[in-house]
Amino acid sequence: TPQDNYQDVLLDAAFTINFYQPMDPASTGSALSLGSTAGEPVDLTTAWNEDTTRLVITPTQQLALGTTYDLVLDQSAQAADGGTLLAGLDWRFTTVPYPAVVSSQPANGSRQPNYTGWISIKFASPMKIDTVKSRIVVSPSPAEEVQWWWNEWDNSLSSYFLEPSTTYQIQLQSGMEDIYGNPILQATTIRFTTAGIEPQAQLQMPYQAALFRAGQPQQFYVTHTNVSQVTVQLYQVTPEQFVNFQNGRL
Repeated sequence: TPQDNYQDVLLDAAFTINFYQPMDPASTGSALSLGSTAGEPVDLTTAWNEDTTRLVITPTQQLALGTTYDLVLDQSAQAADGGTLLAGLDWRFTTVPYPAVVSSQPANGSRQPNYTGWISIKFASPMKIDTVKSRIVVSPSPAEEVQWWWNEWDNSLSSYFLEPSTTYQIQLQSGMEDIYGNPILQATTIRFTTAGIEPQAQLQMPYQAALFRAGQPQQFYVTHTNVSQVTVQLYQVTPEQFVNFQNGRL
C-alpha cells in the first residue's frame, strides 16, 4: 500500500499497481480512475504485463502543478477467474509545487555559530540547473569561479566557497525555471555573516617523543590561527616520567 498524501509527485509520473493474482483487464480498466480533488478527471492509458499481475498507468496529459489527486481502483475490478478484490485502492497524492526558493543554509539574516565554507539553497521543486546557476550573484565575489552541485534528493543547490568572518549577499534573480519551464517570477536576496575560524595553536612535533642533540641550538615551530601570541614553556622530566609518557601512563 503506498503512503497516502504523498508529496512532490512529478507532473509526468506513471503509476504501477501490482496484484497478487492475474486480473481481468476490462473490468480493472473500468474500475480505475484518476482525478483532482476539485473534480477534474484525468484520462489514462494502461499497460499490462504478460500474466496481467502488473498494471502501469500513464496519464495522457501532464498533471497540474501543486494539485492534489486521487488515484482510485474500485472494488469492482475482477480477477481473471472472476473473483473480486478484498479491498480497492484510494491513493491521494500532490504534485510538485510552483518553483520557489524555500530556504538556505546559512539562513537569511543569520550569523554562523561555527565556521563552515558550505552554502546550500533549497528549492520547492526540481529545477533546470543552467537557468539557476546563471542567475546567482554572490557579493563579495569569490576569488575563483563558483562550482555548484545539484542534489536531486532534496532539490538543493550547494557549493563551498564561503570565507570566514565575512558578510555575504546572495541574489537569486527571477527567471530561474523548473524542469517544466515554469519560471520563478520574484527575486530573492539572502544575507548572512560567516563565523570566524576558531583560535588554535599547536607545536609542529612528531607523534613520538622527539630526540634533540644536547648543547646545540634548537628550533621549534608552532602553527596558529586567529592567535596573536603563543607562549611556549620548556619543562624537565625525570627518566621515570619519560618512560611513563612513552608507555601512555602519563
